[in-house]
Amino acid sequence: MTDLPAHVGRRTDDETGYALVCNATPDGNPHTDPICGQPATHHLRWEERTTENGFACDEHLGFALNFGPYDVHGVEDSACGMPGAHWVTGRPSHCAMTVLDEEPALVGAAEACR
Repeated sequence: MTDLPAHVGRRTDDETGYALVCNATPDGNPHTDPICGQPATHHLRWEERTTENGFACDEHLGFALNFGPYDVHGVEDSACGMPGAHWVTGRPSHCAMTVLDEEPALVGAAEACR
């Protein structure tokens, strides 16, 4: 198993309550040093068999690619970071929400993210 960065997944912004931010700690220890925190533009899935994931800004995407992620896609027009979203493989991959016909609010939210 590879050594994955400690900061994976979604971090919530204190001011807005919801944000995707870069998880990179390229100049230090990922276990103790602060993360980049800039708006994320890329979503990375570290391994095919797990759901471990992370986010990177444009500046730190190259650093994140050094860890050999299984897949990468942009966060624009995707449900990345939304509770209940899941990774959809393919070219290009993306994140999507499972939508139930009886929940119209979820249908609208999912369509807005496409």
